[in-house]
This record gives sequence, structure tokens and C-alpha cells, in this order.
Amino acid sequence: MTFYEELQLSSTGSKALIKNTTDPKEKRRHILIYNFKVYLVMAFCFVFVTLFSMLFGSDNSVAGVVFLLALLVLRQADFGIRTSHGLICIAGIFTLLITGPRLANTLPAPASLLVNFISILLLMILGCHNVIMYNQSTFVLGYLLLYGYDVTGRAYLLRVLGLLVSMMVCMLVFYKNQKKRPYRRSFPDLFREFNLKSARSQWYLSLTWIVCSAMFIMQLLSLPRAMWAGIACMSVCLPFPEDSKDRTWKRGVFNILGCGIFLVLYNTLPAWLYPYIGVIGGIGVGYSAGYSWQTVFNTFGALSIAGSLFGVKTAIALRIGTNVAGALYVFLSWQILSRLLPWIFCEKDHTSLAISSK
Repeated sequence: MTFYEELQLSSTGSKALIKNTTDPKEKRRHILIYNFKVYLVMAFCFVFVTLFSMLFGSDNSVAGVVFLLALLVLRQADFGIRTSHGLICIAGIFTLLITGPRLANTLPAPASLLVNFISILLLMILGCHNVIMYNQSTFVLGYLLLYGYDVTGRAYLLRVLGLLVSMMVCMLVFYKNQKKRPYRRSFPDLFREFNLKSARSQWYLSLTWIVCSAMFIMQLLSLPRAMWAGIACMSVCLPFPEDSKDRTWKRGVFNILGCGIFLVLYNTLPAWLYPYIGVIGGIGVGYSAGYSWQTVFNTFGALSIAGSLFGVKTAIALRIGTNVAGALYVFLSWQILSRLLPWIFCEKDHTSLAISSK
């Protein structure tokens, strides 16, 4: 395996390669490449988001994160339809990212719930026809981040411009990498195949309702960081019930662990290093092959920002509360939905919800 090929491996792939290598010299080489990759990716992400912020304003750094996440996904994943029609999906996704979060933030809670529901459901239909690709974890996450870090006035105009530029770049990269895919399905098929009797469509509706209603409850309670509850629900609400059950307890337990480690770092490190705790979290995510430790390290960046707004103790309490409550909310919702919509929860293998490659 070449140096470049090793750089393309996921953390899981790199760790498996290191574990299965018996030659000490080769093992050291793989370890060095793995460490280099982690710091290279972290540096690239930092520079990428920094440049985006310089161009479109520091208030729009989160839009740079959304751009980066979409770009990393679209360079490899597709939408299960003709590549030229996939460009329409990208245009639709970015249109929703531009309009949905801003509109939802201007409306009272019931109307905001409706806007979020329609927007996220459309994101699911446009971006997640093949559920095994888990594209929803990128596009819905992007929507929730933009919703949570809303801007107005000139900052919003710059956000629109930044996201339009992001859309064009994503289209170019997507078409270049996916143009040879031999799909027969077209853009209208995404909507024709939306069927209330299908497990996939039922999952679309279930995830959308759970995420939106969780944020709606946060709004009614006048609690900040409603997006944290939405992200927690989205992360746990998987298309396969057994996977979802496994993540339910992990989301709560490992968020608590992450908050505990963050608190230790905050009380141990000198104050001038506080802004870099989020960077430590990013490096930790790079080394994490599984959901559990990714959850732990993802708390660092979120708490670094929230701590400056609400105070560290309040931010930690809010982080734990929203994630534990969000995970439990998904679990209870699944129990209710399993009785109302039992065909979702019948035993299926992973391929039963996916589409063919033609």
C-alpha cells in the first residue's frame, strides 16, 4: 500500500492495518503515516475554515464547517441517481441550508417547527436515498449547525454568498468524481419512491419528527442550544433499530465522560490554552475509530464555545442535559412508533433499505 493510499484510509482502516502488520519496521511506518494523517487533516480543516471566515466573516465560520463537511462527503458519495441529476440535489440541499435555518429563527415556535420539519424532510429525501451512505448525518447536521448559529443583516448576506460559492465548488467536485456512475434513476424518482409503506420513507419521517419535536420542546422551555438536542436525536436515530438502541446509551454516557474530561482540562490548563481545547478535541476525533470516543471528543469544541457564553458549569449541565434527554427521547419515541408503525421495526438486513447501483 502506497503512502497516498494509506492517507485515504479511515481511522478504523489505519488501526486495523497497524494491528495486522507483523513486521516491526512496517508497523512503525504505518504508525507514523497514521499520526501524520491525523495532524494533516486537522491542519487542513483549521486552515480551510479560517480562510472561509476571512472571506465571509468570523460569524460565518460554522458555514465554513458545513461547506467542508459537504465537500468531504460529496467527493466520495452519490445520491443513487444519475450524476447530472445529482447536481439538482446539491442545489436543493444548499437552497434549504440557506433559507430554512434563517426562516425558522424568525418565526414563533409552532411555525418554526413546521419550517424545520419540511426542510429536514426534504434534506432526507434529496440526500439519503441510499441510507447505508449515512449522508443525512452531514446534511441534517449542517442544517442544525446553521440553525443554532444564526446570523442576521450583513452577516447573513455574506453567509448566503459563502454557501452559494460552497454549492458551486461541491457541484464541480461531485461531477468530476461521480460522472462515470451508471445509474438509471433520475431526480423525480427520489419523490416517486417516497412511499408511506416503505421502511425508508417511514424512517425519513421518524427522524425528521423526532429531531424537530425535540428542538420544539427546547424552544417551549426557553432553553438555549436547541440544536444540541436535535443533533443528539439525529445521531441516535438510525435507520436500523438495533444500531439505534446501541447508540442511545453511548450518547448519554460518553457525553458525560467528555464533559468530565473537558472540566479536568479546563481546571488544569492555564487560561491562555482554553481556546485550544477545541483543537485538542478535533485531534481526538481524528484518532477515534468508533462512535463512543468521537462523542467524547466532540464535546470539547461545543463546550469551548458555549462556555464563553453561559459559563463552563452551565454549559456542561446544558450539554449533558440535552444529550441525555435527547437520547432518551429517541428511545421513547421508537417505542411509541414501533407500536404505531410496526413494519419499520421488523427484522431487516442493511441492504433492504438500500437501492441497487443501477
